[in-house]
Amino acid sequence: MTNLPGSALRKFWNPTAFAFEFLTVLFLVFFVFTWMFLSFLSKKNKSKIFLSVGYTIATALAFFLPWAFASIGSKLPVYPMLNPLVVIFQSFLRGFGKTGQVVGDNNLIGSPLWQGMPYIFGAQILGGFAGFALFIGLFYSFKAMFKTNVDYEWLKSFKLSNLFAKEHHLTLGKFSAKEALFITMLITLLPFSAMIDTTNYQLNHFQIKLIELLVVGIIIFISSYFDFFAFHLIFPLIELVIKTALLVKSNIENKNENLKAYLQSLYRFLIVLALTIIIPIIIAFIAIGIKSKTGVIISVS
Repeated sequence: MTNLPGSALRKFWNPTAFAFEFLTVLFLVFFVFTWMFLSFLSKKNKSKIFLSVGYTIATALAFFLPWAFASIGSKLPVYPMLNPLVVIFQSFLRGFGKTGQVVGDNNLIGSPLWQGMPYIFGAQILGGFAGFALFIGLFYSFKAMFKTNVDYEWLKSFKLSNLFAKEHHLTLGKFSAKEALFITMLITLLPFSAMIDTTNYQLNHFQIKLIELLVVGIIIFISSYFDFFAFHLIFPLIELVIKTALLVKSNIENKNENLKAYLQSLYRFLIVLALTIIIPIIIAFIAIGIKSKTGVIISVS
């Protein structure tokens, strides 16, 4: 049993793939929120460069740290997909990968690889909430550590929910357009960067990951001028959970305000969820169509 994307998606259960999808998203969420908190501590929470660099570093750690654990946790190389966007894209691209490779048959050949989606998505969601739970522990440890420090007096009144207290200036229509644009950029560039032919271009897997990180960093920095975007579905999901908790705990005075914030988060999550499903499928079929016309052969494993 290999841990390649196609192989992982063809199995109803792959414990190694599950473990490393879990770890990858755990690291991503933990380091993103940690950097976000550090931006408040250093008063750089409005700095586009500081935040973009930090989020790119968080993504790099999410890619590379699982490799370190793989040295003791897996006999075979691991290839975590990290993002539901990539999972769906790979499911369709590799599921229909033989299309155009049979002489005289221009029809679609194959079907989406559904089998592994439940456990892979489950691993990513559980990993995301585990990473956020670790961050919560770090957050309150920082507050306890600096409670007597006059330079961080403001931390006493700083709550976890303040990290999610953003002013949304875009209408839902403009928000949808922004998310669609950056998600399309991400899913168009990231998976294909990972599929660079290592033999023809004399690159190794590590160098390809560096190219992927460059792509991610550029997209994140451009998106910083539009208040960033949902790089991963887990982030709007965590925000929705936080806003739900605030609504449940709200009193009469702030209930309407919390209800409005909850509904905004719900609508935005549903928009991102829909785009996360639809866009990778569209891009995958475009890629399959181009591949079948050019006669290119891709690995389906």
